[in-house]
Amino acid sequence: MLGTLSHFNSVLMGILVIRWLIPDSSPWRWLNACAFGPLAGLSISSAILFVLMFLADGLSDLVLLWDILIPLAISLTVCLWLTKQPVNSSKQTISPSLRLGTLESVLIIATLAMVFLVYLESQFYRELRPNGWWDALMIWNLRARFFVNGTFGLAQQFQLDPLAHGDYPLMLPLTVSRMWAGNGAESVSASVLVQWTFFVPLMLLMLINTTIVSRTISIGLISLMTLLSA
Repeated sequence: MLGTLSHFNSVLMGILVIRWLIPDSSPWRWLNACAFGPLAGLSISSAILFVLMFLADGLSDLVLLWDILIPLAISLTVCLWLTKQPVNSSKQTISPSLRLGTLESVLIIATLAMVFLVYLESQFYRELRPNGWWDALMIWNLRARFFVNGTFGLAQQFQLDPLAHGDYPLMLPLTVSRMWAGNGAESVSASVLVQWTFFVPLMLLMLINTTIVSRTISIGLISLMTLLSA
């Protein structure tokens, strides 16, 4: 439970930090923060966790505690800054059209159906290969197990078999190992949660920005369906 809480804590931190960086004149600024924020939050918190693990030479309970407290402190600081910002009513925000006609309604239904199909596909592969395919099996989940079990120190993480790509970034294995260690057990659900934490913001990112650029939500939905069918 502690690992899952830490995961969502990192996501919230990222959303607030990105919202802080987006000008108030930008359309759909909170939605854009929700699209960019989760991945930014996981990146920032993974860097924090890496430094903590380096200083403590491992993934201990104290490291996990500070891994929660530091992102929480950043989130509270940004919240205080946002609440104290004066409201400037002179700023003009240009928002795209959100009129929903027959075409838009059909596209929304079709998009939701495709998201459901993607969910069914992910469930099928989860049952077929619970440890993931090549990259997940040889890189992310393998390295996450090393972190949690303390089999290798941080230096050895970059000296694994060449097939394990020691040069790969550590955001994914650190994110998975954070949840495994915090929850007290290895679980496929952690990898699934990471998967949807990447997938949903990516969909929002495509939908929001193509809608803003095209000034119509139908183009945004068509772009999203193109992404889902890839």
